[in-house]
Amino acid sequence: NPADEILYLEYQLNGIEDLVFELYSMTGDLVRQTLVTYREFSQELDIKDLPAGLYAWRLFNDEGAFTSGKVVIE
Repeated sequence: NPADEILYLEYQLNGIEDLVFELYSMTGDLVRQTLVTYREFSQELDIKDLPAGLYAWRLFNDEGAFTSGKVVIE
């Protein structure tokens, strides 16, 4: 689903480790980074200053990528 001012992250981590969420422009620039903690189930990421377009995201721990995907920002 497209996002506009806020990107809502909802997740359920089955372990006890925190992960890092990163959002990249399609040119490869890191535009947002936040800690995803196993003690929470959702977060809001302010994206209203980002230009509209397609962005790549990844969720990872110290050992590497956990999952990744793309999101459209309007």
